Amino acid sequence: MGASWETRRPLLPELALITATTAYGATFVLVQDALESATAVGFILMRFTVGAVVLAPFALRRGWRRPDVTERGGGFVVAVLAFGVVGFIGYWFQNAGLERTTTSNSAFITGLFVVFTPLVETVATRTGPPRNVLFAVVVSVVGLFLLTGAELSMNSGDALTLGCAFFFGIWIYLGGRFAQKYDQFA
Repeated sequence: MGASWETRRPLLPELALITATTAYGATFVLVQDALESATAVGFILMRFTVGAVVLAPFALRRGWRRPDVTERGGGFVVAVLAFGVVGFIGYWFQNAGLERTTTSNSAFITGLFVVFTPLVETVATRTGPPRNVLFAVVVSVVGLFLLTGAELSMNSGDALTLGCAFFFGIWIYLGGRFAQKYDQFA
């Protein structure tokens, strides 16, 4: 039997993580530059139009089928609208924040969605958060405090970006819930 992929390519996971981190950080600079020529809403519309055009061939190749919009209670339509509105609000907060704060602050604060996501899930499922989640919240708040100059104030861009992180937390939670129920390419 042949060697597993881990033994043949021992650094592949680390290289993938470094590549993803670099791409994540670079997008903030690119978006900030793009926002000099476009409004926050215009940029969101352009960004997701390009995304839809790029993904359309994959959906069609996969055998795209019209979703059942007649589902009792309009579940699919409600899910699409909720997911779209929450995502739009999150990206609007991010773009508006990027126009008013530094790239590094925006990247760090946006990354707080990893704290908000389990907190949103805690509220939605009415279960207490695990201790490690509470610890992550405390560490993240301290990090944000230090990043913003160890002051009990934020500039408007940081506050808008914090709104982005909150809405991204909701968006990711909804995405996880909807992905279990609906075809992602529908």
